Amino acid sequence: MRLAGAALSVLDRFWRDIRQSLRVFSKNPAFTCIAVLSIAFGTGANVAMFSAADALILRPLPIQRPAEVVTAMAPRRLVIKAGQLSIEHHRSCTELWRTQA
Repeated sequence: MRLAGAALSVLDRFWRDIRQSLRVFSKNPAFTCIAVLSIAFGTGANVAMFSAADALILRPLPIQRPAEVVTAMAPRRLVIKAGQLSIEHHRSCTELWRTQA
């Protein structure tokens, strides 16, 4: 029976704190607005960052055979600007990559 009384006491104190908080917030609406918006923006930013991290880092990419994924890079001495890659160069690179696979 003592445990029920202690639980009631905790709930009673909790509801008293809630009522007091509502009274304070109703007396200062500017502070209430700033506090609610700060919590909302912080929660939204947190959810956005963790959603991005989950999608980009934690979950595997939707690739059927991830062991076959390669990165193709041109040598540093070869600087190719947009539109300057010839079809012959593309074919030679493709053939080179096929032979190395």
